[in-house]
Amino acid sequence: MSTIERMGIQGIRSFGPDVGDYQQVKFFKPVTLIQGPNGSGKTTIIECLKYATTGDMPPGS
Repeated sequence: MSTIERMGIQGIRSFGPDVGDYQQVKFFKPVTLIQGPNGSGKTTIIECLKYATTGDMPPGS
């Protein structure tokens, strides 16, 4: 079984395109919680994870 330990995001929605905007999300076993205020990028993280694992683009992209 494969696991994802971390994922880098840059240049998508609330994550800007500049080098300083790069963010890395670390995933922990057995579960990772994603929490934050509105507009902080929670949905973007999930959509990037889906794209990385399936190749499916988010709706409207």
